[in-house]
Amino acid sequence: MIEVKDFIGITEHTLGFADSQNGKTTTSLYICQLQNLAGYTAIFFNLKDDKKLYDIEDSGQGAAKYIDVSLEQFKNLLARRVTDGIIEVRPHASDVSVNDQIEPYLKYLLAWKKQSRKQKVYCVIDEIHLLQSKQSLMTSIKNLWVMGKGLNLFMGGLSQRPTQVHNDLFTQTEYFFIQGFNQHDLSALYEKRYLAIPPGWIIPLNKPESTYPWKKKKNKYRLFVQLNKYDGLFEIKPLGKPPF
Repeated sequence: MIEVKDFIGITEHTLGFADSQNGKTTTSLYICQLQNLAGYTAIFFNLKDDKKLYDIEDSGQGAAKYIDVSLEQFKNLLARRVTDGIIEVRPHASDVSVNDQIEPYLKYLLAWKKQSRKQKVYCVIDEIHLLQSKQSLMTSIKNLWVMGKGLNLFMGGLSQRPTQVHNDLFTQTEYFFIQGFNQHDLSALYEKRYLAIPPGWIIPLNKPESTYPWKKKKNKYRLFVQLNKYDGLFEIKPLGKPPF
């Protein structure tokens, strides 16, 4: 059994897979908060405009402190090396594509890290498969994964469609979070040798499993993690409340 708090100060890349409404965004936001506590700058690219970043369960308390930052604000926050809240970046409905809106942020992040290696950064991209249609942007993302760890930049990607995530990201990732995924997609991942999921490990299609790290109802919400260098899955034990 591994506890979520065991991921504080993470020094590896992560990929999280789950069907819609199964908790992958909530889990990643929680891990971002843990990294803030460890002195990391935490960034979340909110490609689907998830409201959890503004208000978790109508509590009046948003998960992110720096909401919808412009590129100039993004540069200033990185220069300040903020560690007191999550930095949220999101695209807007406009004539400019999502790829073109996000690309300058990712390019600047990598360029900045090459000059500021000491500051640790944890950066999550939600629905990362949406950013793979533009070759130059895909190259930037692969560079972040390939060069990141050497620059104290640790990447996280989330997706409902893991078979559309580029192979290079799988080979550079250490931790895989699996939440409430249907058996067809799990089988495809196993057949392609992306994940060493035992063939007999089946998630009932009508009873998806997921996790909210600070809310567990009976045994409904569950999270599994696989380490790239080991076979098998480990169940994550949620904590009782968010770190802040």
